[in-house]
Amino acid sequence: MSSGGKHKPFPHIVRIVVVPRAPGSKSARHKDGHDKSHSLPDSELVAAENQLKRMEAPSPKKTSARRGSSAARFPKPKNEPKNMFEALKPTDIVAIGQEAASVRVVDKHGKPVSLNTAKKPGRKAKRRLFGHDDGNKDTVLRVWTKSDTIEYRCEVPFTIVAVEKAGWKIHGSADNPFANKKPYKAQQVEGTKGGKPLWVWKSSPLRATANNQQYKMTFKIGKELVDPDVVCGDPPPSS
Repeated sequence: MSSGGKHKPFPHIVRIVVVPRAPGSKSARHKDGHDKSHSLPDSELVAAENQLKRMEAPSPKKTSARRGSSAARFPKPKNEPKNMFEALKPTDIVAIGQEAASVRVVDKHGKPVSLNTAKKPGRKAKRRLFGHDDGNKDTVLRVWTKSDTIEYRCEVPFTIVAVEKAGWKIHGSADNPFANKKPYKAQQVEGTKGGKPLWVWKSSPLRATANNQQYKMTFKIGKELVDPDVVCGDPPPSS
């Protein structure tokens, strides 16, 4: 699924929602210090879902996805979302301690499905929270280079402290997809009317030399480090 394009630049908006981990929980870690894939047990994911369901949904004017974006592949509620869990897109980030998770759509067997598959007879789609891993391709943000921008929003101060190639490494690809000068520190802006303030960081159009390369960004949110992925492409890699 392509997102944006040279003639129709798309401003990707990624919401980061912080959910505290359960007391006494511990992350499994790689030798390099990064969190290990699927280190969040189902019990913590369910607990995080319940917390998200108690959170107020963001203003639709601030977070609505444009047709053709990565989120267009997933069911959109007929009415306005009742809570944060219903409002989140699969490319949004749920920060649970040092772990990254995203809401995905699954069928009655718990298997992730596309919107078209979910609509087939006998298929019942529902939302579930999944911890990030290299196989969760539908939760990785895909963008066009030389046109699209990415804007990260969070109700907690954050800084992008590192950007590095992840997964495959294409020869000659940019070490950093962003042309912005570091540090990538979010700035506080006024939130929606009557809402909490937001911290926002917006990129410039991504470098063409980042095409088809996956990157892992490390966010410092409070005292925690979280590292979701992004893929650049012209056109973006197919899902």
